[in-house]
Amino acid sequence: MLIANSQLVEEETWEWCKPGEFYPVHIGEILKSKHQVAGKPGYGAYGTAWLCRDLLGQKHVTLKIGTPEALMSELRALRHFATIRRRVRLLLRVHSI
Repeated sequence: MLIANSQLVEEETWEWCKPGEFYPVHIGEILKSKHQVAGKPGYGAYGTAWLCRDLLGQKHVTLKIGTPEALMSELRALRHFATIRRRVRLLLRVHSI
């Protein structure tokens, strides 16, 4: 199926997206008194990437909020990738919401 450029895509309406699996983030929300959500640059079956403003460091960061089932295996992979940082972005820290 080809999606027109003018069509808005909201993955939460797709049949594979199960309500309750994803943390309900909203634009403008402040997470952990530190990050204000500015936008949603990407999503997948196991998590969503959120562009946030780091209120303490005065910079933009990307937070990935994953589903509980994917969290542990993905964290193992990210920690491994962090050991070969030359080609992979650094995992700064892990938070629980």
